[in-house]
Amino acid sequence: MKRMNCLLNQIALSCLVLIAGEAAYAQQNDAPKGVWESPNNRGGAVGIDLHEAKLGDARAILEIGVYERAKDGLRCLDQNFFEPRRSDPNDASNASYSEGSLVIHYEDRTSGHHSIDLDLTFDRSNDQWTGRFHRGSFDERVVLKRVLKYPVLLQPCISG
Repeated sequence: MKRMNCLLNQIALSCLVLIAGEAAYAQQNDAPKGVWESPNNRGGAVGIDLHEAKLGDARAILEIGVYERAKDGLRCLDQNFFEPRRSDPNDASNASYSEGSLVIHYEDRTSGHHSIDLDLTFDRSNDQWTGRFHRGSFDERVVLKRVLKYPVLLQPCISG
């Protein structure tokens, strides 16, 4: 009887994890997609790029690009990419999106100079993100406006 109760508890817990995972996946799919920027007072801009990335099993996940663009364009090391997931105490990064709130905490433990802290809220009626944007030496409260025509498709750098 004790083993049966233990088995039932494990099954119930597994079901809750699956349900919570599907709910988180649904919330991520409700995230607004696109590119938003704010001037960085150096002639360039800081911004985010929210888009769907395809997994090997044909599912799509939310991928978040965070960047600081110089006035002469976007270089490979100017961008970082994150996927919202449950936090892992052994991971230096934590990214989450839920109901219009985007939070990213990332610390580059090797160099320390590309730490990222974002705490942004999406305003659907104005199609903009507001809040704290910290990446490297940039650390300000921003209003990120949608960029309708962006000259470069943001994507992870591929080293050759």
